[in-house]
Amino acid sequence: MSEKVHGMNALEQFLTLAKSTRGAAAASLVMQVIEWPTIYVFGELLEKPTIRELATGDYAAHFRLLELFAYGTYKQWKANPSLFPPLSDAALRKMKHLSLVSLAGASKSIEYNFLLEELDLANVRELEDLVIEGVYAGLLRGQLDQRRQRLEIEFASARDVRSEQIPFLIETLEKWCSGCQSLLSRLEGELRESEARRQNQLENSRRLNEEMNAIRRSLRSKGSDPDLTCAENGEYMGEKRKTARGKSLRGSKIGK
Repeated sequence: MSEKVHGMNALEQFLTLAKSTRGAAAASLVMQVIEWPTIYVFGELLEKPTIRELATGDYAAHFRLLELFAYGTYKQWKANPSLFPPLSDAALRKMKHLSLVSLAGASKSIEYNFLLEELDLANVRELEDLVIEGVYAGLLRGQLDQRRQRLEIEFASARDVRSEQIPFLIETLEKWCSGCQSLLSRLEGELRESEARRQNQLENSRRLNEEMNAIRRSLRSKGSDPDLTCAENGEYMGEKRKTARGKSLRGSKIGK
């Protein structure tokens, strides 16, 4: 969290500088931003008029580079590096971090071999180091499954979104909200049914108790204690069994 806060504070400073910076100075500011270790969002800077002026001037490559860091991936840079200004090792490392975020946002489980190819990494150790750096920067959360050679994603931060993608995002969110509403309606219906069953059980229990109490009152009105009647009947039956057993023994021979 502190890395994100630090990054936002740094970005605010660059946004302030961008208001009065043009030409070569604006291009230099772009290079500083993309190399700044805690800044991973660039959409606001792209919207600054002084930065947008770079798109059609002598520093169009710098504007393309800023767009690449906002929306693109390392693989796109590698396909046409000549379209952009030379990048430092720090900038290339950040581009790989951003590319990892894009991949993590597209899939919850990613094979190591795929990541090694997409991010142009030599071995698993380099990949694990890159992932750990991303985790510490707050870009993603996940688990490195060395046994299955997969990266399991729990969370991936959002990247910048192009303006033409906003309607699609709105539609996606509306569908998600509609799905949530449908699920909530079903849960509320099940809750009502469960409450109705509970009330029915309580009513059945109440009626049973009333019937039992009515039987007890009826027995008492006839001069019998319903609880004692059951006990006396048990004792009477016990006496009958003892008497029958005694007669049987007296009628039989004991010994030879």
